[in-house]
Amino acid sequence: MRIDLSYAFKAKVAAHIFQGLLVFIAWAITFSILVSPGGTDGRSKWYFVLCFLTAPALIYLSMTPKFEKTRKFANAYAFVAVDALFCIFWFSAFVAVAAFNAASENRGASERKLPVTNCTTFANGSEKKCTLSKVTVGLGSVVLCVPPRISFLDFGTWNDETLTGTLFDVLVFRSS
Repeated sequence: MRIDLSYAFKAKVAAHIFQGLLVFIAWAITFSILVSPGGTDGRSKWYFVLCFLTAPALIYLSMTPKFEKTRKFANAYAFVAVDALFCIFWFSAFVAVAAFNAASENRGASERKLPVTNCTTFANGSEKKCTLSKVTVGLGSVVLCVPPRISFLDFGTWNDETLTGTLFDVLVFRSS
C-alpha cells in the first residue's frame, strides 16, 4: 500500500526523476560515442557504466519510503550515504571524460603539428564524436549538481528522524 508522504519527500522524488532523465540522456549520448568510429578508453566506459549504476540508486532513494512493504529498508543514514557516494562517482565520471577530451585534443594537435584549438584536433575520432563527448561532460556536471541539493534534504530528514523518530513526516491520518 502506498504511503502519502510530506512535500519534502515529493520534492526529492521530483529531483530524482529529473536526475533520472538526465542520466538516460547521458547514457544515450555516451552509447553513441562508444559505437562511433575512433578510439575510446576506460574513462568513457566508466561514464557509461555509471549511468547503469545510477538507476538502482535512484529507485532506492525515491521509492523505498513510499510503500509500506519497502519502508523498512528506508534509512536516513543510507540516503545520505548513497547521495554522497553518487556525488563522488559523478564527479569522477565527468572529470574523467573532460580529461579524455583534453588529452585527445592535445594528442591530435601534436600529431598534426597544430596549436590546440577545439574539436578540430580531436585524435580519437570525428569532430562530432568530440562534440558529443563534451556534451556528456556538461550533462555530467548538471547531474552532479542535483545530488548535493537532495543531500541537503536528506540531512534535514536525518535530523528530523533523530529528533522525532519518524522518517519523512508521514501524512497518513488514522481515524480513532
